[in-house]
Amino acid sequence: MMVKKNFDDSIVDLNRRYQELFYSKPVQKYLKREKYKEYVKEGNYKQIIEDILFKLFVRIPSSLQSNINVTHKSKLKNNSLNDKKIAVYSCIVGNYDKIVEPFFIEPQVEYFMFTDLEVPKNSKWQKVDIKQFDEYKTMTPLQLNRKIKMLPYNYLKDYDYSIYVDGLIEVVAPMTPLIMEMGTVGFGVHYHNQRDCIYDEAVMIKYLKKADMSIVIKQLNQYRQEGFPAHFGLFENTILMRDHRNKQIKQLMTLWWEEYLKYPTRDQLSLPYLIWKTGIKKEQIYIMGNDLNLNPRFNRGRSHNRG
Repeated sequence: MMVKKNFDDSIVDLNRRYQELFYSKPVQKYLKREKYKEYVKEGNYKQIIEDILFKLFVRIPSSLQSNINVTHKSKLKNNSLNDKKIAVYSCIVGNYDKIVEPFFIEPQVEYFMFTDLEVPKNSKWQKVDIKQFDEYKTMTPLQLNRKIKMLPYNYLKDYDYSIYVDGLIEVVAPMTPLIMEMGTVGFGVHYHNQRDCIYDEAVMIKYLKKADMSIVIKQLNQYRQEGFPAHFGLFENTILMRDHRNKQIKQLMTLWWEEYLKYPTRDQLSLPYLIWKTGIKKEQIYIMGNDLNLNPRFNRGRSHNRG
């Protein structure tokens, strides 16, 4: 058991050192320089001008001071998960992402890929063919992805815990330590690493052209009218950890899906609002970290496959 624990710790430590190097200022400066070289090569001067203007005239606070803080409830004991069913899952619809294999597999955890793509026979993912679902015929790929992301209870009914990872995410290390760390809390997520406010996030959404701004404006105007405060908190919803037995979090996820159908924008905008509206306390949310990019249990790819 000690050998296994030391091996797990070594993986996490090795990936931590890789992340610290990759996200260091010299490496990021080099990558940014290469990006602009590519823009020039492509003749994409419009993007260069937009980037310069954005940096000159748009200021986004990055204080990360939030009403929802990192909390640590009583941790679960090692043997408390022995009889629990745990699923790590992802969802890729169409050709949006390539399938990224988990680097580390835990015997007591099952790994599911919800997709309409072919999964290699030697894959560590167990394929769940989404073509079998009625929603596949009636929803857009993005809608179906969001429903599976937000409502694991509908698709993994026999499981006690689930961890959702976006298609770009590589699972590098064991997941059960995260569940034990989450303890009696029902929901785990990362803070956004740059902003703490959905109103500021809307500025970036407009700049990056990530959603229909007419719907975003309507959505945020509604939240303002209800009194939702600025700088309440913002999450990166790339990885979501849930205790399926927690009824309050299950209700939150259901409301999140309903809100997404009402305002099909970015799911970052509605989650903090719903946490505020339902009165969920900060102690009921487990923060996995302030920056997903520096969580050594995961690695994130740099771009989606749009080919």
